[in-house]
Amino acid sequence: MDELFSFAWEYLASNARVVALRFDADLRVVEAGTGCTTVLGYPPEELAGRSFYELMAPDAEGQSERLLESGRFTGEMITIRAALDRQVELIAWYISTDDGALLLAETPQAGSRHIADITLELHKKAFTLAKSSEDLRRRNAYLELANRQIRDSQVTDPATGLYRRNHLDRLLRAEWERTKRHVNDLGFMLVSVDGLPALRELQGDDAADRVLRGVSRVLENRKRVFDILGHFDADSFFFVLPHTSLSGARELADRLLVMLRNREIRAGEYPFRIALSIGVACYHPRQYPVKSHEELIHLAMDARTQAQLAGGDQLISTQSPMANLRAIP
Repeated sequence: MDELFSFAWEYLASNARVVALRFDADLRVVEAGTGCTTVLGYPPEELAGRSFYELMAPDAEGQSERLLESGRFTGEMITIRAALDRQVELIAWYISTDDGALLLAETPQAGSRHIADITLELHKKAFTLAKSSEDLRRRNAYLELANRQIRDSQVTDPATGLYRRNHLDRLLRAEWERTKRHVNDLGFMLVSVDGLPALRELQGDDAADRVLRGVSRVLENRKRVFDILGHFDADSFFFVLPHTSLSGARELADRLLVMLRNREIRAGEYPFRIALSIGVACYHPRQYPVKSHEELIHLAMDARTQAQLAGGDQLISTQSPMANLRAIP
């Protein structure tokens, strides 16, 4: 049953005076309320599987067909078969739903047809209220999902699911300040996929994005929990490596080169063979005293460009440790 009616259904199905029946698309009883026992003499479980036509008493005027064809009716007198070969006249309300139908009926009190009509109208309003509140809940949930997607799209790249380039500045600055304060190492690495611009030119963005996703999964599996991986530009990824020296960053870059070298990804009509150009840079307050986190990015970009110009499939670091100064006595 559609969850729009769940609140009202629970109320009506537990009402001992109301015959509440829920049918499937074939008009067979799926669920019956407790009122079926007191009004019809049938426990709810005995009604399961019975069809609408089996429950309705035959009538000369074809009332059942007429009512069903209308799709819904309110305050109609119908006759339902009851236990012990009895027939019970009820005031009913019927409505078709997406997955079947609902039938609600109540025995009219002597001289109180008007009261019974009011009761059925209240039942109808209960369903309307439940539908309105559920519609409002769904609308709010949809708006929250849309807002979350907008927020996520500003932080993560849709092609890879990684951090976007515009988020790097905040992440790297925070790590740079922490490293400066605690006198630790901070490694930074740019990893470019060789030949990706040409692939994008020849086979389109979808093929290039497929390669990026494949490479990003490998990189994500190789990073440590506290490392930060993101999408830098059209063909590159960035690694922020806290507590990592220049030699440690180069060691990771070497492993990535070997792991991905000549690996093939089906990106379009032909397989694409992976090769990487990696630029590595490091910050240490004394050994590699970089002035800012922006300079650290530029150092890695220069090293990556040199690796690409040298033919790719290699890593380069342009940094040398500052010589330890010794005071002259």
